[in-house]
Amino acid sequence: LVSGPYELYTTVNGKKCLNLSCDGVLGFQNHPECKKAAIETAKKFGVGSCGPRGFYGSLQPHLDFETDIADFMGVEGGVLYPSELQTIATVIPAFSKAKDYVIVD
Repeated sequence: LVSGPYELYTTVNGKKCLNLSCDGVLGFQNHPECKKAAIETAKKFGVGSCGPRGFYGSLQPHLDFETDIADFMGVEGGVLYPSELQTIATVIPAFSKAKDYVIVD
C-alpha cells in the first residue's frame, strides 16, 4: 500500500522508499509557496481536465513564464511546453539530425 505525498520518497507498506516513477524530483509539487501560487492561479484563471494552449490559447501566465525564462537564460525568447512528451516529440527532432543519438530521461 502506497501512502504519503507524491514525491521523490514515498511510503510503501510503512517503509520509506525511493519513488522511481516520480517526475517531481525537485519537490516543487509539495513546496508551500508553489502550492499557494497554484491555488491563487487556479482561482484567477480556473482549471480543467485539459489545458493545452492549442485548445484554449495563451493566457497571461504562459506569456509571463516565457518572458521570465528568457530573461533568466539571457536570450531573446522562450517557449513553454506543457509536458515532456511534447518537448520530446517536437523540440528534440527539430535540433537533431540523422545518426544523432538522443537519450531522454
